[in-house]
Amino acid sequence: MIAPRLRAVTLAVLAAACGEPGNVPQTVAAPTVTAVFDPTTASIPLPNDLARQPTPAGTPPLPAAQQELLNLFNSQGGFPSDQELPVTISLVKTTVAQNGATTNTAPTFDPASVNAGNLVVFLKTATAAGLVAIDPITDANYVAFSDHGVLTIHNRNRAPWAPGQYVVGLRGGPNGVKTKEGDQINASQTFFLVAQGHKFVNDQDLTLLRAQTGSDAAARAAAAQLNALIDAYTLGGVFTAVNQVFPHEELAALTAFTVAPVDSTVVEVDPGRGIVPLPIDLLRDPSSGTLTPLACRGNAERAGHLPRFEGQPGCGGGRVRRARRVFDHRNDPRADFRPDCREHGDVEHGTALGNPAVGSAGTGRSEHVHHRTGGSDAIGVVPGDRAAACGRHGR
Repeated sequence: MIAPRLRAVTLAVLAAACGEPGNVPQTVAAPTVTAVFDPTTASIPLPNDLARQPTPAGTPPLPAAQQELLNLFNSQGGFPSDQELPVTISLVKTTVAQNGATTNTAPTFDPASVNAGNLVVFLKTATAAGLVAIDPITDANYVAFSDHGVLTIHNRNRAPWAPGQYVVGLRGGPNGVKTKEGDQINASQTFFLVAQGHKFVNDQDLTLLRAQTGSDAAARAAAAQLNALIDAYTLGGVFTAVNQVFPHEELAALTAFTVAPVDSTVVEVDPGRGIVPLPIDLLRDPSSGTLTPLACRGNAERAGHLPRFEGQPGCGGGRVRRARRVFDHRNDPRADFRPDCREHGDVEHGTALGNPAVGSAGTGRSEHVHHRTGGSDAIGVVPGDRAAACGRHGR
């Protein structure tokens, strides 16, 4: 036992060494950057087969419209294959103040840090499996909001994903992607355990989920869902796919999603790429009446057109159908107006071609030249035997 006098001296020495309580240096934790993963609030990388699962008991139900859409996806066997579906991963920078208050902001993202060793996109079908090519990651792929940022990953040429099972994994830690300041991007606490294949079974694991869900019952329901997810990743080959590029334990973010098979003929409609049935006024800018740039890009190749469409700025110049050229005087500075080029309206145009639905050279004509003049929508038509009078211009 320490004598009271000695104890008093000891306490005095310790107090002198430590200083007054108010003078103890306060260490502020450095901000951390994590990939968002919280199934209880539907904050997960998308598209994601996890989103197609029923919500855990005790968590708020999804809006009716969203649930109806997910039911449709489930009935088809996965996400749609007829439109581009970019992968999105949310990132957040969390700063903890001295009083313990946390603030979330959008971190930066360095696209130059992305390489073949820290981003994996893998496809598995009934007959083959392998890595998938994607569009290069640039600054345009990352958008910062007030409290988080979103990284978007596109299939090559922003085409729809082919039917099959996809795995998209983003590597974190020292060998992973970084912010522009060089900060590491890490997994969230919950997803870190998922990436390790660590099931939520003990009370310590449930404590983390209780803080997220607000109750013990909801935490246990979320744990059951996450444990099933870990089994799916482990037994379903998801982690194995990631391991072909880097250890799955180093994942910062992951999504696995299924694209539904195509078992019938469908009409291709993808507003994101400007692909819709033609003709349709939805592709026109209401203020100008001309096709939007997106519509030009999305429909030019599909309709058999040259890189530009309908002679509009950014679209036109000409198009080829049955090896016949269609020129536009208005948008071609090298074009010269000839007296043999006459104007008429669309009705007369259809009559001249013998088919109102035909938009290029009529049957039996060697060449058919269209042009717009003076900014009007009138189309000039020249009979095949006089086409050469107008055809010496263009590309």
